[in-house]
Amino acid sequence: MTGDARELPPAVRPRMVNLSLAGALVLLAAWVLLAFVFPVGAGWPHLLMAGGVILLIRRVVAGPRAW
Repeated sequence: MTGDARELPPAVRPRMVNLSLAGALVLLAAWVLLAFVFPVGAGWPHLLMAGGVILLIRRVVAGPRAW
């Protein structure tokens, strides 16, 4: 055996998308579609924007390990 065990590269962790980030992106994409591409004329699609921004801020503040 050549080399030392301390010279081994660190284990590679699988990269998973955070649920808060994924939810935020889905809500913001739905808001863009409902507000600008298919205008529905009501104010309720803007609740999707509010939810998406809240989840995005949660992801930034809490970090990638939350949820």
